[in-house]
Amino acid sequence: MNIQFLVSDSFSKHYLPFLLYRNILKNVCEKHITQNISEIYKLSDIIDTESNTVIMNLYTLTNEDTNNKETEIFTYLQNLKAKIVLINTEFYTSFNIIKVMEKINKNKLNWYILEYNILNYNYFKTTYPNVLIYFLPLIYNEYLETYYKSNVTNFVKWNEKPIDVLFFGSVNDRRVEVLKRISHKYNVKVVKGLVGEKENSFICNMIENAKIIVNIAVNQNNIVFDYYRNSFLLANKVLLISETPKYVDTSIQKSLIDMKNNLIFADYENFEVIVDKYLSNYNASQMEDILNKQYNYFKSFDMKNDIIDFFNNKLNLNKQIPLFKVFMSNDVLEPLNKVLMSGFITQGPQVDKFEEKLCEYFNNKYVLTLNSATSGLTLALRLLMNEDKEDNWPGFNVEEDIVLSPALTCFATNASILANNCKIKWIDVDKNTANVSIDDIKNKLDKYTKIVYVVHWGGYPVDLDKLKELQEEHLQKYGYKFRIVEDCAHAFGATYNSKMLGSHGNICVFSLQAIKHLTTGDGGLIILPNEKLYERAKLLRWFGIDRNKRNYNRKDFRLENDIEEWGYKFHMNDINATIGLYNLPHISKLLEKNRKNYMYLYNNLKNINGLRLFELKQNRETSAWLFTMAVERKNEFIDNMKVNGITTSQVHNRNDLNMCVSEFKCDLPNITELEKELICIPVGWWLDRMDLDYMIEKIKIFYS
Repeated sequence: MNIQFLVSDSFSKHYLPFLLYRNILKNVCEKHITQNISEIYKLSDIIDTESNTVIMNLYTLTNEDTNNKETEIFTYLQNLKAKIVLINTEFYTSFNIIKVMEKINKNKLNWYILEYNILNYNYFKTTYPNVLIYFLPLIYNEYLETYYKSNVTNFVKWNEKPIDVLFFGSVNDRRVEVLKRISHKYNVKVVKGLVGEKENSFICNMIENAKIIVNIAVNQNNIVFDYYRNSFLLANKVLLISETPKYVDTSIQKSLIDMKNNLIFADYENFEVIVDKYLSNYNASQMEDILNKQYNYFKSFDMKNDIIDFFNNKLNLNKQIPLFKVFMSNDVLEPLNKVLMSGFITQGPQVDKFEEKLCEYFNNKYVLTLNSATSGLTLALRLLMNEDKEDNWPGFNVEEDIVLSPALTCFATNASILANNCKIKWIDVDKNTANVSIDDIKNKLDKYTKIVYVVHWGGYPVDLDKLKELQEEHLQKYGYKFRIVEDCAHAFGATYNSKMLGSHGNICVFSLQAIKHLTTGDGGLIILPNEKLYERAKLLRWFGIDRNKRNYNRKDFRLENDIEEWGYKFHMNDINATIGLYNLPHISKLLEKNRKNYMYLYNNLKNINGLRLFELKQNRETSAWLFTMAVERKNEFIDNMKVNGITTSQVHNRNDLNMCVSEFKCDLPNITELEKELICIPVGWWLDRMDLDYMIEKIKIFYS
């Protein structure tokens, strides 16, 4: 069972952030369990099997009574493969948090720190560089900025039990007498000598925790009240006693006008009576109302980070970090509905508009949309069957000629070759890129290898210059250049020598399938190197019919003229084209985000022992559809990332081992070796810096 295990500091029900976190956790878990110290040895009995969540007091792991059980506890946690979260750690000396952290680290548990004290955050970030630490600035106002930046080392363990009465101010003889009268039956705390000191979390916690605050701001300078005013606003009840009733009646009341319902005035004679009366009526429902008031008060502030969204989406307690995600423009629904209800949903005006926009994007007028990239790859080979003397192309003879094709690719690449009844000779991989090995291509070229399919793996371009050199050598040897078909399914927007793929004189096919950079729901496009192939492809994508020359013998608009060459139903429709039209304007930002994420991962993973990153050359700009690397202990790595909610995959397996292509089997030593290490991790536009840091930390921990 994969437990989402939360370890927090003391969740006193009187402590103000508790309600905030409690409400957050309701969004995270179906239900949660707060564990008492005595139950530490019964974890297996109290795990919430519905939400796979345990909430445990941090004190449980540090109390001296549990020291003799620490090995047992941490072994149990390790076996759970839990995600441990320290929420608002606070540097409590009595909790010995450093001791806990070291034990968690030593046992290689998966853990986080969520810290909203800036001093703590800086300390932990420096001391524990291998731990994922999030800074949670809950609310940005002047009060909390002071609160959370205060020096918490002065904190004392005051909340062993709820504070009934907090006496705030200097203590004289009369006040001592009053306090003696009530201290025998109530938990009384005295804070003295604080006038003029800066506000700190110790005092604020006490104020927010106490049932009654007594005797604040009795001096005319009002210094104490100014420092702690916001805490008093959140206090349960404030009792004022003073030798200066006139001052209390004017200045204090005026300052406390927005909390007048929580304000009580008293003198030394009736003090005990008022305390008795209030505390005797004090009950849980009243506290619940107060906590809800406090929670609503917190919600009224502008938050830089949406804390609930953080728990639900950023911390990954309840979700995976996906390897792929579909992008869909928010403004597509209305125009898509218009097309759907128009009565014209096949290839029509929307396809024409989409192709115009694509021609602008690629700066190429020979762009055709299709219903899939597989159709494009099938069509590409079909276009090269015929001889073309003007272009010095001998044509392709399926009986004797060969297509060189990568073994490491989506099977669609090679299915298109089989669909044309052609023979395949496999190309081994380049272990530094996962692209085709140029050396292997060179070794396998002969007069019968007329077409070479290449895949730009993950969006990183193949070395097109070396391929052109091989074409020239082939021309000298055999009197013609072999043709290159670029499978650009991964590589929308990638560039080679500052020119976009699709601009290098080859037939290029792109995928517009659901999870690609640019999606039309499903679809593809083909870019042709010249007008002749473009016009022929335009016919073949629709059965060979010239849709501009219908009206058979000028009598029937539905009947076709003579079909010279049969074709396919490979065209795109207006539904898919509409999606493409509204997604295309976003492509630059999507590519920018993917590339930024790619480089961030690359720079932070490149020095980790146990994994090897792939080549990046300056004359190529990857589309960063995949972040591929070679890792040691691949299967363990996949399992570990899965436990941590990170989706990984090799993405495509080697095609040459499939039964349907067994006749073409050959030795491919590079792919045999690389496949033992090949893995891809998420890199796409949906990942933010927090996601990337999380993945980096988990990978570092795995290989540490």
